[in-house]
Amino acid sequence: MPIVFSWFICIKASNPNSPTSYIKSNVIPTCNGANKVCGIYAQVDVNNKPLITQSLHDEIIMALNNATSSTNAILNN
Repeated sequence: MPIVFSWFICIKASNPNSPTSYIKSNVIPTCNGANKVCGIYAQVDVNNKPLITQSLHDEIIMALNNATSSTNAILNN
């Protein structure tokens, strides 16, 4: 089975490291707000949710701490 990656939109910013906080998207997410996770780019798991690896988890935390989007973690504008 091929490894598939996709963008995911964060629907529960209070818990950005939980796969259940995201829905799959066909486009790069854009959101308004302040210093919360808007979306992530991740491997799709068998439940059509993001596979949040340790490196992605760390990237999300770093983006939030630096208040700057990264390659795989987009913050609200």
